[in-house]
Amino acid sequence: MADPRNWEGPKAQVFRAQVWPEVQSALTDLRTNLAELARGITEINRRTAAAGS
Repeated sequence: MADPRNWEGPKAQVFRAQVWPEVQSALTDLRTNLAELARGITEINRRTAAAGS
């Protein structure tokens, strides 16, 4: 949706200028947070398995 080859017009311009930068930043932060969560869960699982053996 951020590519003008896919759609164009006043609302597309507003989306690209105002909406997409904020959404893109939020998605990037979310991806980073999910990766950190996955690492944390992996570590918890590793410690749990080590404690049970």
